[in-house]
Amino acid sequence: MPKAKTPPTTKSAKSNATARRARQAPAALSFPRKVILQTTLQAIAERAYQLFVEAGGQHGHDIDHWLMAEQELRGGDRSAREAS
Repeated sequence: MPKAKTPPTTKSAKSNATARRARQAPAALSFPRKVILQTTLQAIAERAYQLFVEAGGQHGHDIDHWLMAEQELRGGDRSAREAS
């Protein structure tokens, strides 16, 4: 009795399946989560600008201001939370 032929699994077939999933991924991000992310980034940007102004408008510390704002808005020091 001859065996039923199955389509060969090739790299391109796997790539096509991966590409289909990748195209579907943005839809997986629900509307409320997207709004929360945008709101959070906006709040961090505003606080980072406040820190920039408080520092006298000195350029070259944008990353420091961003990280400080992010840390403040996300609840402080991570090491303190990890210790508890």
